[in-house]
Amino acid sequence: MRRKTGVFGGTFDPVHNGHLFLALEALHACQLDRVLFIPNRVPPHKEFPLGGAEARWEMLCEAIAGEPRFEASRIELDRTGRSYTLDTLEALGTGDALVFICGADAFRTTWHRPDAVLEHLDTLLLANRFGVGQELPPALEALSAELRNKIRRLDFPDIAISSSDIRLRIATGRPFRYLVPESVHQYIERLGVYSREAFKGGLEAEEKGSF
Repeated sequence: MRRKTGVFGGTFDPVHNGHLFLALEALHACQLDRVLFIPNRVPPHKEFPLGGAEARWEMLCEAIAGEPRFEASRIELDRTGRSYTLDTLEALGTGDALVFICGADAFRTTWHRPDAVLEHLDTLLLANRFGVGQELPPALEALSAELRNKIRRLDFPDIAISSSDIRLRIATGRPFRYLVPESVHQYIERLGVYSREAFKGGLEAEEKGSF
């Protein structure tokens, strides 16, 4: 029997408790053997991550250290250019049954060859999010019936935690403990990640097009 691997990509800027709980729910719902966290280098549809590749990688490793079924991969961090899901799935090169984990609203943006993405997957697991309708986004609705049959919904509690809010809290001196794993909280406090200076510098660089 093939191993079942959950593939969970994102900027993880920073990783927070909502990410970890979604991975745990996916493990249970799909009876996965492991969840592979894959931090993006440069996401196709988001701003350049403010935390920096190595800081985000180190925080992610800290966050998942206590769960042996959670693993992390540098497959996108060590690749140049933008991080397209199809490239990553092709590069994984495993014989595992792959379950792609994402929010229900993820495919409402423009995806690179969604049909080819689904062909690589055993299951596309869409976690329901508050305020997002149950109808499939056009990119998925347009797929063949065979590919649409790979889509599964995951009932997931609305956990109102976002990385962008955490970054803003840190930059403005507001509390963020308990929104992230304690090891990540300590890492951010120790190294000053997302401090006011770092946050301002990131915004200025984005405005100038330096990213």
